[in-house]
Amino acid sequence: MLVFDGENVNEPAFYFGLVPLAGVLVMLYLGAWIAYRQFRRAVSPVIKLARSVHMLDLEHPDAAAFDSSAFQDEPNQEVLALADALHHFAQRINEFVNSLIGSAHSPVMPVMSCAPH
Repeated sequence: MLVFDGENVNEPAFYFGLVPLAGVLVMLYLGAWIAYRQFRRAVSPVIKLARSVHMLDLEHPDAAAFDSSAFQDEPNQEVLALADALHHFAQRINEFVNSLIGSAHSPVMPVMSCAPH
């Protein structure tokens, strides 16, 4: 005949049931937190660059907003290359707009003359 002591069941159930479950949950949460921190560190420069692009005033683009020196502390070379490309793009837009403004104030020379010879 098997005798079962019901009062001593709580202690082994705690040590063999709840403690391992709590340990596994802590490990899962810790792993998720570390992954989140790594993801945020990797994506944060891209988000910063995206905000700069979103806030860009196309009428008066500021090339300094994309200066790669603002991203020098980032080890991600792709972000530096993208920031540099956007910096040059904004400079080219500024030059183009300034050339249009400059040509609007200068007299226009006709390409063809319609006067009879």
